[in-house]
Amino acid sequence: MDPGGADIWLVHYDPRTIQVAVRAGENGGRTIPHRDIVRQLIRIGSWSGRPETIALPSAASIEGLKSAVLIQAGPGGPILAAAKI
Repeated sequence: MDPGGADIWLVHYDPRTIQVAVRAGENGGRTIPHRDIVRQLIRIGSWSGRPETIALPSAASIEGLKSAVLIQAGPGGPILAAAKI
């Protein structure tokens, strides 16, 4: 484990496939499907590498969204673990 530990994130995402019109750039004028779009990202704690229990915040009633928990090494580091909840 990195000496700086890791962040624990709660992610709320939309599992639907949504068609998005691209207005500019190399894909300008095309419509591209997007899936699993993150709608909310909440830092819920830190992890030192030892087993622990963390209470999740009460679920905001956002209809149709799914949730997952991510463990991320340091700010902007790699994802060490992920689980759908």
